[in-house]
Amino acid sequence: MQKLKHFILSVIGYLLRRINRNQIRYGDHKICTNSDLVNNVTVALIYFKKYEKDEIELCSKYFNLNSDIVELGTSIGVVASYLQQQGKIKKMICVEANPFLHGLLRQTFSINNFKETTLLEVAISNSNEPVYFSTRNSNELGKIVDHSEIKINSKSLQQIITENNITNYSLVCDIEGAECSFIFNEELVGCQLAIIELHSSKWEEKHYSIEELSVLIQSKGFDLLERINNTFVFKRIANKK
Repeated sequence: MQKLKHFILSVIGYLLRRINRNQIRYGDHKICTNSDLVNNVTVALIYFKKYEKDEIELCSKYFNLNSDIVELGTSIGVVASYLQQQGKIKKMICVEANPFLHGLLRQTFSINNFKETTLLEVAISNSNEPVYFSTRNSNELGKIVDHSEIKINSKSLQQIITENNITNYSLVCDIEGAECSFIFNEELVGCQLAIIELHSSKWEEKHYSIEELSVLIQSKGFDLLERINNTFVFKRIANKK
C-alpha cells in the first residue's frame, strides 16, 4: 500500500511539474521546484499542503509575527512561504547551505514578492570556517560531512544574529543534526520561541538522542510546549535571558 501511494504521488508530481512549469501553487504563492534534487513526490506534497506539515502546523499554532524570524534550513522555501502569507513580516533571515537550492529560493522569493527577507547562503557551524557539505541527492537531506566535493562557508547562529542586528527572534530549524552547533555552544540569547526538528546526532565523539537534545535545550531556559514526531516547540521562560 505504501509503495502504491508513493507511486501515485510521484505520477501526480510529474504531471504537476509539466502543467505548472515547476512553479507549484502553495496558497497564494508559487514554489519553484526546477531542480533534480526536488523529487516528484515532494512536488505533490507541496501541492496538497502536506509538505513540512509538522513544522507548519506548529508555526500556525505558536508563531508570533511581531518578532524577527530566523529559519535555518530553508530548503526550497515552503515554510518561509507559509509564514510570509500569514501577515506582515518584521524581518526574516533565511539560511540555506545547499548551493544548488539558492537559485530556486531567489526565484521563489522574487515571484512571490517576499517582504523583509534576507537569504544567507551558508551552513550553520560554530567553527565559522568553510565546511564540507553533501546534498545526498535531495533538497531535504543535505548536511555537513567530513569530506565532500562541495565546500561552503559557515557561520554560527550567534554570528548571524549579531550581523543582522537581531535582538528578540523566533527560530525555525531543520538542519539534519547541525543544530548541535548551537545547542552545545550557544545560550540562544534573544530566542523567544524555537520550532526545531531534532536529529539523533554525534557530537564530540558522543551520540545524543533527540530526547537528550531536547533536555539540553530546556536547560538553557526553555519550556517544552509540544512535540509532533521529531519536531519540538520550545518557549523561553519569562526572565530567562
